[in-house]
Amino acid sequence: MPTNEQTEARGKSILHRLAPRLEGWHVLLFIVLPAITTVAAGWIYLKHRRTEAFRVTQEILDSVAESKVEHLASWLKERRRDADLASKTPSIQAFVANPAAPALRAEALKWLEKLRASYGYRTVAILDARGNPMLVAPSQNSHLCSKAAQQVPLVLRTRFVVPQDFHSDSATNSIFFGFLRRIRSEEDARHDRPAQAVLLLHLDPDDFLEPLLMSWPTPSRTAETLFIQREGRQIVFLNRAHPRRGAERMFRLPATGNSQLLEAKALQGETGLLAGVDYRDVPVLATARQIPKTPWTLIAKMDRKEVDATVQREFGLVALMGGLTLTSFALGASLLRRQERWSLVQRELATRRQAEEAIRRMNRTLRALLVCNDLLVRARDESKLLHGICRVICREAGYRMAWVGYAEQNEEKTVRPIAWAGDEQGYLKVANATWSDVERGRRPAGSSIRTGTTTHIQNLEHEARGAPWIEEALKRGFRSSVALPLKDEGGRAFGALVIYAGESNIWPPDEILLLEELAKDLSFGIRTIRARAAHQQAESMLVENEKRLRHLGDNLPDGMIYQLEEKPAGGGLRFVYVSAGVEKMHEIDAGTALKDAQRLFSQVLEEDQPKIAKAETEALAKMTPFRVEVRLRLPSGAVRWRLFAAAPRRTTEGHLLWDGIELDITRLKEIEAELLQAQKMEVVGRLASNVAHDFNNLLMIIKGFSDLGLNALPPGHPVRKNLEEILNAGRRATILTQRLLVFSRRMEIRPRTLNLNLLLGEMEALMRQILGQELQLVFRLDPGLGSVNADPGQIEQVIMNLAINARDAMPKGGTLTVTTFHAELTETDLVGFAERKPGAYAALSLQDTGSGMTEEVMAHLFKPFFTTKEPGKGTGLGLCSVFDIVQQSGGLIRVRSEPGEGSTFTVFLPCLEETTGSSPSPKISART
Repeated sequence: MPTNEQTEARGKSILHRLAPRLEGWHVLLFIVLPAITTVAAGWIYLKHRRTEAFRVTQEILDSVAESKVEHLASWLKERRRDADLASKTPSIQAFVANPAAPALRAEALKWLEKLRASYGYRTVAILDARGNPMLVAPSQNSHLCSKAAQQVPLVLRTRFVVPQDFHSDSATNSIFFGFLRRIRSEEDARHDRPAQAVLLLHLDPDDFLEPLLMSWPTPSRTAETLFIQREGRQIVFLNRAHPRRGAERMFRLPATGNSQLLEAKALQGETGLLAGVDYRDVPVLATARQIPKTPWTLIAKMDRKEVDATVQREFGLVALMGGLTLTSFALGASLLRRQERWSLVQRELATRRQAEEAIRRMNRTLRALLVCNDLLVRARDESKLLHGICRVICREAGYRMAWVGYAEQNEEKTVRPIAWAGDEQGYLKVANATWSDVERGRRPAGSSIRTGTTTHIQNLEHEARGAPWIEEALKRGFRSSVALPLKDEGGRAFGALVIYAGESNIWPPDEILLLEELAKDLSFGIRTIRARAAHQQAESMLVENEKRLRHLGDNLPDGMIYQLEEKPAGGGLRFVYVSAGVEKMHEIDAGTALKDAQRLFSQVLEEDQPKIAKAETEALAKMTPFRVEVRLRLPSGAVRWRLFAAAPRRTTEGHLLWDGIELDITRLKEIEAELLQAQKMEVVGRLASNVAHDFNNLLMIIKGFSDLGLNALPPGHPVRKNLEEILNAGRRATILTQRLLVFSRRMEIRPRTLNLNLLLGEMEALMRQILGQELQLVFRLDPGLGSVNADPGQIEQVIMNLAINARDAMPKGGTLTVTTFHAELTETDLVGFAERKPGAYAALSLQDTGSGMTEEVMAHLFKPFFTTKEPGKGTGLGLCSVFDIVQQSGGLIRVRSEPGEGSTFTVFLPCLEETTGSSPSPKISART
């Protein structure tokens, strides 16, 4: 290899040999030709580089414009879907169907607030058919609804979402735009009625549109996005313009008069790379895109000066090369000097190649960023989004491996891998990342999560070789890494995006800025997906809760729930809600009850109405719940007991609401009456038992001495008749004591298998003797009547008591019909007889044609010592004993009577299963 001195000597010798030939015009030709060649080559190169620069600029502008238009179109589609879904929400439709209901209004307002908070709407409102606000969240933004009133008639006629164009708020000097969607309730659809309300979603462009338009994915000092539309002969700029115009919003320029105006060209439909001047009169290059389904046009532009700057720098380099060449030829520089100049050129070329490589890598990262933005716009599933982002980073940007990890809130503070792509090869398991402040937690992923900042290592080979994770990374060809934090709404890192590259020192500041933008977009996408999922879950839970409450109310056994509204100043009562149980409880349908609340409360008996009024007054005085028991007379005529329990509360409008429940307690009242009657009977029974025993002792003395007197007197003695009357009175008194003992249950009961038909056959003669010749006795016996288990003597007493009462009710003669038949009693038949079981019963009926009884008499019929006979002719224990005997025998007795129509007493005794339907029937005559 020659030394410098040898090279210099060789150069001098060459110049020395050429010197004699480079004289005169040869010297001029030797200088001019290279100069002309150099200038021509520089001009051609400049033209080529400018064309190339314009092409690259057009690609960047096209990519940015298409990405922003697609992102904006997707965002508009999401907002239209929000309006469409919100208009079909049950709470909103229920409020529109019944806007006067405070509970529905509160529920709808709560839902509107949640919608506004979840998706960043400035105003969410419901307007009526005239455009007047019905419900606004927040309420202080009601004035913003006035702009939408003009579009309400159009919205009510269409089933699509109608966008509201940009408009200014004079109160705050802010710009808003929104979406309107008609709300057609199920009742309107069912009756084919037009919609009566409109949903309005208002947005502030500063919340989403401005960040989208003002951001630029590549480094640029003059890049800008414009958002314009035509109004007549003017161009309206819808977003904030270049700082030259300050914070002015929606300013206007004439659409004609300047053929070079970029915005006018865009609105005229020119395509490709547009060259002209913008609103600042500055030369620019731009591309334009029409935003689908809107009158808006988006323009992405850069100052031509910035585009030409790159070409000019390269041309300067070429000019420098040409100048050096000309200088070398003109001055006849030595070979050594030329070699030094050549080395300089080589270094410049190397610098250029590095710059081109950086641009190539930046463009590659930019493409990856655009594809990732597309994924973010379309993503609906968090896991799919994360895996897709990792794949795009590796495929489009050319990195070796990418993964996303979430910070676990456990004791070890581990970083759990969620998604990855590229040459992972088990690396994540070996790395075992953590975000704790320990040695293992100071790796890029852990440090990024812990500090909330970007952490990168430009050369892993220069790091400590003892770290296991670095050794594993180097084995897999990883040479550099960067970790970018993923943050929540509060700015706290919940995870990290980690990227590994196969080259060292490839993380320039511009590329890291792009990746940080990607991490921010990814964080926003994750938050959006989670918010959407939470919103859908909340909606599902709300719908499910409404269904559950309605199902509970509609299936409440023997009861109903209701909500009653009482308007101030005598505004009247109105049911806001009644459950389906109203049809069973009041024998009227729910629709009638909702229309006329007074019709339901008019069923309360007049004497019980003051009880409800008093309970409500006391409850209102302290705003506490009340309970009251009243009787109702239903449309069918039945009188039933009801328990009303309700709690009062005031709405924000000052209306009074009663949240209440109504229960049927008729059965409880019957059981309570039976218990009271049983307690009375027990007391009377004890008294009767004591009296019967003492009276029976006296009767024994009377009967004994009467027998002794009769035995001592000869037949025909005048005193003998008196003694016989005393003895007969004693026998009758003995029968009375037996009744008292039966009534008090002190008499021994001897039940056995008994057939009522046979018993009636044995008692026929005695019954005819007791009834006398004036009454007709008729038997209608069921030959298939089953047997019962009862005391024959007690059943005889029951039959005789009923027969004697029938005789006393027919003083002028009549007919007593005795009937037996088989009866199958159900639970409905046994209402009021809690201890009786449904099944087969043998029935005994005694029907007379006497004077009958009133309802008041029948109410006291079986009470002890109650009688309608004259004093001295009745003890009042006959029917009381009958009732007790039937109860002790496991049966029941029913009475049917009306004044002047006679009475029917029917005794039901449970049949023995093995004898049901197999008893013979005796022959009984029907003579008088």
